[in-house]
Amino acid sequence: MPEAIALGDVLHLRTGIGDRDELTACPLAADQLRGLLAPRLSRGAAAGPDVDAVVAMLADDARYSMPPLPAWYRGKDEIRAFLLRDPLQRRWRFLPTSANGQVAFGTYLWDDAAAAYIPGGLDVLTLRDGRVAEIAAFLNADLTRFGLPERVDP
Repeated sequence: MPEAIALGDVLHLRTGIGDRDELTACPLAADQLRGLLAPRLSRGAAAGPDVDAVVAMLADDARYSMPPLPAWYRGKDEIRAFLLRDPLQRRWRFLPTSANGQVAFGTYLWDDAAAAYIPGGLDVLTLRDGRVAEIAAFLNADLTRFGLPERVDP
């Protein structure tokens, strides 16, 4: 099972459900993915996460959607505002996987009652010209179907 990623962790990003091959075929380098994801994975310092590092990895016309919710965001400014308003105000852990041949991450949100990180969805990234063109966050995804655990303990 892959190790949960948290701000400051050494990230070993991989794709493929079976053998989790290194991200060598992906047009976005592993270092760039680390730069994209590390700031959004946990609250970090008192100043909060570096949303600018996340937004810098997006294509100018990037889209962020969360099926089955009807809301979606287009462009760096809208996505930035959304991330600051809600998701980046919470504690998260991400586990790398793939979905339909695309880079994906199981997202886990901290739950005080469970004293663990519980599934928050599956983020599937569409990459174009070395940028993230789309993030589809499937909120009701069964993460175990992607070889990921039911929960992540601290």
